[in-house]
Amino acid sequence: MGQSELKIRAIRRHHRNRIVFKRYEKVKMGRWHVKEPSYLAKNNTVCSCWMCGNPRKYFEELTVQERKFKQAWPVLHEDLPLEIRNDSTRLCACP
Repeated sequence: MGQSELKIRAIRRHHRNRIVFKRYEKVKMGRWHVKEPSYLAKNNTVCSCWMCGNPRKYFEELTVQERKFKQAWPVLHEDLPLEIRNDSTRLCACP
């Protein structure tokens, strides 16, 4: 391993630890309990309530891609049936 690779790894670890510490401080002030602080490195959301969770699950909103499709192809969109699976709305060309 070269010197530059070690520097890059050290910088990446530094930023990961900085983000974990910052998020963990917010968790300590809130009502949540996290067993392992490193969980916060890749996941900023601790809970899955209706305010923090996926809006498709709780409010049945369409994704940005689905909204663009609906706007670009309104005639085609009307012919496609909406199919609901696992609390998510998907456009499906199935009969």
